[in-house]
Amino acid sequence: MWSRQRSAWFCHMYRYSVDQWILLFFLYSLAGYLWEVAYVSVRSRRLVNRGFLFGPILPIYGFGAVTILHAALPAGDNWLLVALLGGLSASILEFFTGALMEKLFGMRYWDYSSDPGNIRGYVCPRASFAWCVFSVLLVRWIHPFFNGALLRVSKTGGSLLAHALMAGLAVDTTVSARAALDLKALLQEMAEENDRLAAALQRAEQVKGRVDAKLAGLDVNDNGVPDVEELREKVLSAKARVLQAVKRTRARRPRPFAAARRILRNNPSASAERFREFIETIRELRE
Repeated sequence: MWSRQRSAWFCHMYRYSVDQWILLFFLYSLAGYLWEVAYVSVRSRRLVNRGFLFGPILPIYGFGAVTILHAALPAGDNWLLVALLGGLSASILEFFTGALMEKLFGMRYWDYSSDPGNIRGYVCPRASFAWCVFSVLLVRWIHPFFNGALLRVSKTGGSLLAHALMAGLAVDTTVSARAALDLKALLQEMAEENDRLAAALQRAEQVKGRVDAKLAGLDVNDNGVPDVEELREKVLSAKARVLQAVKRTRARRPRPFAAARRILRNNPSASAERFREFIETIRELRE
Protein backbone atom coordinates (compact mmCIF):
# COMPACT_ATOMS: atom_id res chain seq x y z
CA MET A 1 0.00 0.00 0.00
CA TRP A 2 2.77 2.43 0.99
CA SER A 3 4.72 1.59 -2.15
CA ARG A 4 1.68 2.30 -4.37
CA GLN A 5 1.10 5.63 -2.60
CA ARG A 6 4.73 6.61 -3.09
CA SER A 7 4.60 5.63 -6.77
CA ALA A 8 1.40 7.65 -7.25
CA TRP A 9 3.05 10.65 -5.57
CA PHE A 10 6.08 10.44 -7.87
CA CYS A 11 3.85 10.13 -10.94
CA HIS A 12 1.88 13.19 -9.79
CA MET A 13 5.11 15.21 -9.48
CA TYR A 14 6.10 14.11 -12.97
CA ARG A 15 3.02 15.69 -14.58
CA TYR A 16 3.97 19.35 -14.85
CA SER A 17 2.91 21.93 -17.40
CA VAL A 18 5.49 23.60 -19.61
CA ASP A 19 5.34 26.75 -17.47
CA GLN A 20 5.93 24.70 -14.30
CA TRP A 21 8.96 22.99 -15.86
CA ILE A 22 10.31 26.44 -16.77
CA LEU A 23 9.86 27.64 -13.20
CA LEU A 24 11.60 24.52 -11.92
CA PHE A 25 14.47 25.19 -14.31
CA PHE A 26 14.93 28.69 -12.88
CA LEU A 27 14.56 27.51 -9.29
CA TYR A 28 17.33 24.95 -9.69
CA SER A 29 19.48 27.34 -11.73
CA LEU A 30 19.29 29.84 -8.85
CA ALA A 31 19.94 27.13 -6.25
CA GLY A 32 22.95 25.94 -8.24
CA TYR A 33 24.26 29.49 -8.50
CA LEU A 34 24.01 30.01 -4.73
CA TRP A 35 25.75 26.69 -4.09
CA GLU A 36 28.58 27.44 -6.54
CA VAL A 37 29.13 30.96 -5.17
CA ALA A 38 29.28 29.66 -1.62
CA TYR A 39 31.53 26.68 -2.46
CA VAL A 40 34.00 28.53 -4.69
CA SER A 41 34.10 31.58 -2.41
CA VAL A 42 34.96 29.44 0.63
CA ARG A 43 37.71 27.63 -1.31
CA SER A 44 39.09 30.90 -2.73
CA ARG A 45 38.67 32.78 0.56
CA ARG A 46 37.05 35.65 -1.32
CA LEU A 47 33.65 36.32 -2.86
CA VAL A 48 33.48 34.83 -6.36
CA ASN A 49 30.48 35.68 -8.53
CA ARG A 50 30.17 32.44 -10.50
CA GLY A 51 28.63 31.81 -13.85
CA PHE A 52 28.62 32.40 -17.57
CA LEU A 53 25.59 34.69 -17.48
CA PHE A 54 25.24 38.11 -15.85
CA GLY A 55 22.15 37.10 -13.86
CA PRO A 56 22.29 35.01 -10.65
CA ILE A 57 21.65 31.64 -12.28
CA LEU A 58 23.69 28.70 -13.54
CA PRO A 59 21.66 27.06 -16.32
CA ILE A 60 23.69 23.83 -16.21
CA TYR A 61 22.13 23.13 -12.79
CA GLY A 62 18.66 23.98 -14.07
CA PHE A 63 19.00 21.78 -17.14
CA GLY A 64 20.66 19.09 -15.02
CA ALA A 65 17.86 19.05 -12.46
CA VAL A 66 15.12 19.01 -15.11
CA THR A 67 16.92 16.24 -17.00
CA ILE A 68 17.34 14.19 -13.82
CA LEU A 69 13.69 14.66 -12.87
CA HIS A 70 12.52 13.58 -16.31
CA ALA A 71 14.75 10.53 -16.20
CA ALA A 72 14.48 9.57 -12.52
CA LEU A 73 11.01 10.52 -11.26
CA PRO A 74 9.30 7.65 -13.13
CA ALA A 75 11.63 5.26 -11.23
CA GLY A 76 9.69 6.16 -8.07
CA ASP A 77 11.34 5.16 -4.79
CA ASN A 78 13.89 2.75 -6.31
CA TRP A 79 16.86 4.80 -5.16
CA LEU A 80 19.46 2.73 -7.00
CA LEU A 81 17.60 3.20 -10.28
CA VAL A 82 17.11 6.89 -9.51
CA ALA A 83 20.87 7.26 -8.96
CA LEU A 84 21.78 5.39 -12.14
CA LEU A 85 19.24 7.11 -14.39
CA GLY A 86 19.88 10.56 -12.93
CA GLY A 87 23.66 10.25 -12.97
CA LEU A 88 23.74 8.91 -16.54
CA SER A 89 21.38 11.53 -17.95
CA ALA A 90 23.15 14.40 -16.20
CA SER A 91 26.57 13.16 -17.34
CA ILE A 92 25.39 12.97 -20.95
CA LEU A 93 24.04 16.50 -20.66
CA GLU A 94 27.30 17.74 -19.13
CA PHE A 95 29.36 16.12 -21.90
CA PHE A 96 27.43 17.62 -24.79
CA THR A 97 27.08 21.01 -23.09
CA GLY A 98 30.84 21.21 -22.49
CA ALA A 99 31.63 20.13 -26.04
CA LEU A 100 29.16 22.63 -27.54
CA MET A 101 30.44 25.55 -25.45
CA GLU A 102 34.05 24.79 -26.38
CA LYS A 103 33.07 24.57 -30.05
CA LEU A 104 31.21 27.90 -29.94
CA PHE A 105 33.45 29.93 -27.63
CA GLY A 106 36.85 28.24 -27.99
CA MET A 107 37.17 27.57 -24.24
CA ARG A 108 36.41 24.89 -21.69
CA TYR A 109 34.32 26.37 -18.91
CA TRP A 110 35.02 23.25 -16.82
CA ASP A 111 37.77 20.71 -17.33
CA TYR A 112 38.18 17.24 -15.81
CA SER A 113 41.30 16.39 -17.83
CA SER A 114 43.32 15.78 -14.68
CA ASP A 115 40.77 13.30 -13.29
CA PRO A 116 41.33 9.59 -14.00
CA GLY A 117 38.84 8.00 -16.35
CA ASN A 118 37.67 11.31 -17.82
CA ILE A 119 36.14 11.45 -21.29
CA ARG A 120 37.76 14.28 -23.26
CA GLY A 121 37.79 16.34 -20.07
CA TYR A 122 34.05 16.99 -20.18
CA VAL A 123 32.94 14.26 -17.77
CA CYS A 124 34.68 11.96 -15.31
CA PRO A 125 33.70 9.22 -12.83
CA ARG A 126 34.02 11.60 -9.87
CA ALA A 127 31.58 14.11 -11.39
CA SER A 128 29.22 11.35 -12.54
CA PHE A 129 29.16 9.87 -9.04
CA ALA A 130 28.35 13.33 -7.67
CA TRP A 131 25.44 13.52 -10.12
CA CYS A 132 24.23 10.11 -8.90
CA VAL A 133 24.27 11.28 -5.28
CA PHE A 134 22.61 14.56 -6.24
CA SER A 135 19.90 12.65 -8.12
CA VAL A 136 18.90 10.75 -4.98
CA LEU A 137 19.01 13.91 -2.83
CA LEU A 138 17.03 15.78 -5.46
CA VAL A 139 14.24 13.23 -5.84
CA ARG A 140 13.97 12.28 -2.18
CA TRP A 141 14.38 15.57 -0.31
CA ILE A 142 15.03 18.65 -2.45
CA HIS A 143 12.35 18.32 -5.10
CA PRO A 144 9.46 17.60 -2.71
CA PHE A 145 10.19 20.98 -1.09
CA PHE A 146 10.27 22.81 -4.44
CA ASN A 147 7.23 20.85 -5.56
CA GLY A 148 5.24 22.20 -2.62
CA ALA A 149 6.33 25.76 -3.39
CA LEU A 150 5.52 25.31 -7.07
CA LEU A 151 1.99 24.08 -6.41
CA ARG A 152 1.23 27.23 -4.42
CA VAL A 153 1.80 29.40 -7.50
CA SER A 154 -1.39 30.08 -9.46
CA LYS A 155 -1.60 29.01 -13.08
CA THR A 156 -1.87 32.59 -14.35
CA GLY A 157 0.84 33.89 -12.05
CA GLY A 158 3.13 31.00 -12.93
CA SER A 159 2.62 31.56 -16.65
CA LEU A 160 3.39 35.29 -16.40
CA LEU A 161 6.45 34.64 -14.25
CA ALA A 162 7.73 31.91 -16.57
CA HIS A 163 7.40 34.15 -19.65
CA ALA A 164 9.08 37.08 -17.89
CA LEU A 165 11.98 34.91 -16.74
CA MET A 166 12.42 33.42 -20.21
CA ALA A 167 12.50 36.90 -21.75
CA GLY A 168 15.16 37.96 -19.24
CA LEU A 169 17.16 34.79 -19.90
CA ALA A 170 17.04 35.41 -23.66
CA VAL A 171 18.47 38.92 -23.21
CA ASP A 172 21.10 37.74 -20.71
CA THR A 173 22.14 34.82 -22.92
CA THR A 174 22.49 37.09 -25.95
CA VAL A 175 24.66 39.60 -24.08
CA SER A 176 26.74 36.91 -22.37
CA ALA A 177 27.26 34.91 -25.57
CA ARG A 178 28.41 38.08 -27.31
CA ALA A 179 30.91 38.74 -24.51
CA ALA A 180 32.17 35.14 -24.75
CA LEU A 181 32.60 35.48 -28.51
CA ASP A 182 34.47 38.75 -27.90
CA LEU A 183 36.75 36.88 -25.51
CA LYS A 184 37.39 34.25 -28.18
CA ALA A 185 38.19 36.98 -30.73
CA LEU A 186 40.50 38.75 -28.26
CA LEU A 187 42.43 35.56 -27.54
CA GLN A 188 42.78 34.83 -31.24
CA GLU A 189 43.97 38.37 -31.89
CA MET A 190 46.54 38.15 -29.09
CA ALA A 191 47.72 34.76 -30.37
CA GLU A 192 48.18 36.18 -33.87
CA GLU A 193 50.11 39.17 -32.53
CA ASN A 194 52.26 36.87 -30.45
CA ASP A 195 52.91 34.75 -33.54
CA ARG A 196 54.10 37.87 -35.36
CA LEU A 197 56.45 38.65 -32.47
CA ALA A 198 57.70 35.07 -32.51
CA ALA A 199 58.33 35.33 -36.27
CA ALA A 200 60.30 38.53 -35.65
CA LEU A 201 62.30 36.69 -32.99
CA GLN A 202 63.03 33.89 -35.41
CA ARG A 203 64.21 36.33 -38.06
CA ALA A 204 66.47 38.03 -35.49
CA GLU A 205 67.95 34.66 -34.54
CA GLN A 206 68.58 33.91 -38.22
CA VAL A 207 70.36 37.26 -38.66
CA LYS A 208 72.42 36.55 -35.55
CA GLY A 209 73.35 33.16 -36.94
CA ARG A 210 74.62 34.72 -40.15
CA VAL A 211 76.56 37.38 -38.17
CA ASP A 212 78.07 34.65 -35.98
CA ALA A 213 79.15 32.74 -39.06
CA LYS A 214 80.86 35.79 -40.55
CA LEU A 215 82.55 36.82 -37.31
CA ALA A 216 83.83 33.30 -36.82
CA GLY A 217 86.30 33.85 -39.65
CA LEU A 218 87.56 37.19 -38.32
CA ASP A 219 90.23 37.92 -35.77
CA VAL A 220 88.25 40.32 -33.60
CA ASN A 221 89.71 41.54 -30.27
CA ASP A 222 88.38 44.79 -28.82
CA ASN A 223 88.21 46.41 -32.23
CA GLY A 224 84.80 47.98 -31.75
CA VAL A 225 82.78 45.14 -33.22
CA PRO A 226 79.68 44.78 -31.01
CA ASP A 227 79.14 41.66 -28.98
CA VAL A 228 76.58 39.62 -30.92
CA GLU A 229 75.23 38.19 -27.65
CA GLU A 230 73.66 41.59 -27.00
CA LEU A 231 71.18 40.76 -29.75
CA ARG A 232 69.97 37.73 -27.85
CA GLU A 233 69.67 39.68 -24.59
CA LYS A 234 67.44 42.26 -26.25
CA VAL A 235 65.00 39.69 -27.57
CA LEU A 236 61.79 39.61 -25.52
CA SER A 237 61.19 36.64 -23.29
CA ALA A 238 58.09 34.51 -23.90
CA LYS A 239 56.17 36.03 -20.98
CA ALA A 240 57.12 39.56 -22.00
CA ARG A 241 55.85 38.90 -25.54
CA VAL A 242 52.57 37.62 -24.18
CA LEU A 243 52.15 40.61 -21.88
CA GLN A 244 52.94 42.99 -24.71
CA ALA A 245 50.33 41.34 -26.94
CA VAL A 246 47.75 41.50 -24.16
CA LYS A 247 48.39 45.18 -23.41
CA ARG A 248 48.22 46.19 -27.05
CA THR A 249 44.93 44.39 -27.54
CA ARG A 250 43.60 45.81 -24.28
CA ALA A 251 44.42 49.36 -25.38
CA ARG A 252 42.61 48.88 -28.69
CA ARG A 253 39.53 47.14 -27.26
CA PRO A 254 39.01 48.16 -23.60
CA ARG A 255 35.32 47.24 -23.29
CA PRO A 256 35.53 43.68 -24.65
CA PHE A 257 38.68 43.24 -22.58
CA ALA A 258 36.80 44.20 -19.40
CA ALA A 259 34.06 41.70 -20.30
CA ALA A 260 36.72 39.04 -20.89
CA ARG A 261 38.15 39.65 -17.43
CA ARG A 262 34.68 39.27 -15.92
CA ILE A 263 34.15 35.91 -17.66
CA LEU A 264 37.54 34.59 -16.56
CA ARG A 265 37.08 35.90 -13.02
CA ASN A 266 33.67 34.24 -12.72
CA ASN A 267 34.94 30.96 -14.17
CA PRO A 268 38.23 30.15 -12.43
CA SER A 269 38.48 26.72 -14.09
CA ALA A 270 37.96 28.05 -17.64
CA SER A 271 40.84 27.01 -19.89
CA ALA A 272 42.00 26.74 -23.49
CA GLU A 273 45.23 24.94 -24.34
CA ARG A 274 46.12 27.23 -27.24
CA PHE A 275 45.53 30.43 -25.25
CA ARG A 276 46.77 29.29 -21.82
CA GLU A 277 49.44 32.01 -21.45
CA PHE A 278 47.06 34.77 -22.51
CA ILE A 279 44.30 33.61 -20.17
CA GLU A 280 46.66 33.52 -17.20
CA THR A 281 48.07 36.95 -18.09
CA ILE A 282 44.57 38.48 -18.35
CA ARG A 283 43.71 37.02 -14.96
CA GLU A 284 46.86 38.49 -13.40
CA LEU A 285 46.27 42.02 -14.71
CA ARG A 286 44.63 44.58 -12.44
CA GLU A 287 42.41 47.44 -13.49
